[in-house]
Order: sequence, then structure tokens, then C-alpha cells
Amino acid sequence: MQVFFSNKDPVAEAQLLVNALTEWLAEQPEQPAKRGKAFFKYGPEGLRTVNVVLADEGGE
Repeated sequence: MQVFFSNKDPVAEAQLLVNALTEWLAEQPEQPAKRGKAFFKYGPEGLRTVNVVLADEGGE
């Protein structure tokens, strides 16, 4: 999964993303949590992207 931020208000965008993903997860069949990592990439103006990699895809 890759998420892009506009840098206009990344905190507000992150909060909206968390809320939307929480709602989406509530609609999904329950499954055990998987291990993985999130990688944050910053540009000159701040947070640019977040890459999420599951352990079975190369994340720790």
C-alpha cells in the first residue's frame, strides 16, 4: 500500500485516512494481524509518502 500526501495539511489528511481505514476495516472479515513495517518518505516540504510492506512481502 502506498499513500501520498498533498502537504497542504498532512496531519488533517492523516487523520482522515485513519478514520476511513478504520471504517473500511470494520467492514472486512476479521483476520489475525500480520507483521510488517511502514516507511515514511519526506520531501523538502515534509511528509510525501508512506509505504507499508507486510513481513511476507519483505518487511520485517
